[in-house]
Amino acid sequence: MRIAVVGGGGHGRDIAGILGGSFTMFYDDDPSRGAPIAELEGEFLLGVNDPKVRCELAARIARECPHASPFDDGSIAWPGAWCHPSIQYGRHVHINTGATVSQDCVIGDFVTLSPGVHVCGDVTIGDRVNIGAGAVVKNLVTIGDDVVIGCGAAVIDDVPDGATVVGVPARAL
Repeated sequence: MRIAVVGGGGHGRDIAGILGGSFTMFYDDDPSRGAPIAELEGEFLLGVNDPKVRCELAARIARECPHASPFDDGSIAWPGAWCHPSIQYGRHVHINTGATVSQDCVIGDFVTLSPGVHVCGDVTIGDRVNIGAGAVVKNLVTIGDDVVIGCGAAVIDDVPDGATVVGVPARAL
């Protein structure tokens, strides 16, 4: 099976490295990084870190590339990530190296868990959420849609839609 990566930047190159011999080529709007996205065919993974941009790009590919489809559900867990088998996750989720997700968590679409993120049990994460490196999310917390959690934050309370939180304990900016 051969899989293309959309996005030829650092995040995309990381995904290509994980795919190894299954990787075929990059597609990118920047011609120095890959073939034009309009030429995309077959199965692909989105190699873009920002969840909102990844969401917009998936919608664009669905409109403009009728012969392309995401590999599986478009989600990927980097080597060294650990996910409990009971978690439920959406489409185009990226779980980076060293991240852990404990039991009974629900993760929405287009979520990025950066390296070293720890999500304790029974956490619900909305859509288009970006959790920065080393952040910790306490059990039984709900994180809304379109949330950004800063690197190293300790999330001990629910986070509403659209919030950006940082610090220990995490507080809204």
